[in-house]
Amino acid sequence: GKAALVLREKLLAAGQDPHTLRCSTIHRLIYRARLDPESGRCIGVERVRRLDCDLVVVDEASMLGSELLADLRSFGLPILAVGDHGQLPPIDDDLGLMRSPDLRLTEIHRQAADNPIIQLSIQARSGSKTLTGPTDDPRLRLARVREGEDLAELLAELLPDRDAAWSSA
Repeated sequence: GKAALVLREKLLAAGQDPHTLRCSTIHRLIYRARLDPESGRCIGVERVRRLDCDLVVVDEASMLGSELLADLRSFGLPILAVGDHGQLPPIDDDLGLMRSPDLRLTEIHRQAADNPIIQLSIQARSGSKTLTGPTDDPRLRLARVREGEDLAELLAELLPDRDAAWSSA
């Protein structure tokens, strides 16, 4: 919901008509709570019958699972899916909506191309078994991950105070 709020604020600041502008999560857009008439408590959700719009824009489309996508497509509206084709798919759902997009941006705009995080992500995406990069860069605590290395030991080495940090979060 936070991303929808930020998008709405930016569109309003750019002069969009607030009466025709709708930014929300997909769930808020296409589902409504079913309420028990006596208690008023939520007893489930149902899909709305119709959407009053001409286009649905989905940000972070790589996170969209197959069930939610099927419900969204059931309205018969054009969908503009925007997202990073390199991000992980939804948990327990290998939809791969971003696997073969109509248009793919390949130039990095948010970070400098020499940023070590970018270099590591390129190595990871290409299936490299060992990630290499500068270990003295303050933006990055680099671990060399090798096939068969124990992940728990690696995490303990990288995040020695992780239990205290996570319990206070």
